Amino acid sequence: MALSIDLANGVEIDFDKQGNWINVDARDGQALPNTAFLLASIVDYVQKNYPNNPINGVEKKLTNYEVELVGFPKDLYFNANGAFIGLEK
Repeated sequence: MALSIDLANGVEIDFDKQGNWINVDARDGQALPNTAFLLASIVDYVQKNYPNNPINGVEKKLTNYEVELVGFPKDLYFNANGAFIGLEK
């Protein structure tokens, strides 16, 4: 991580050395106020399958995304194209 920014709304964004976001987290128990930066397929999957558990945070890894939901005990994993690949074990 090269830079971490805390926004006034409680969202924390971490960036790599190239300026790309690598981690975005809202305060515990709160939904991210904006998910437009995420692949639409990830947002659509969460809204369809977990309508009562909005996205709390997301980490962009080398080949996938790790998504944390409000009020759900396991993280969701998506591939680089945004297709669901499984739940945290």
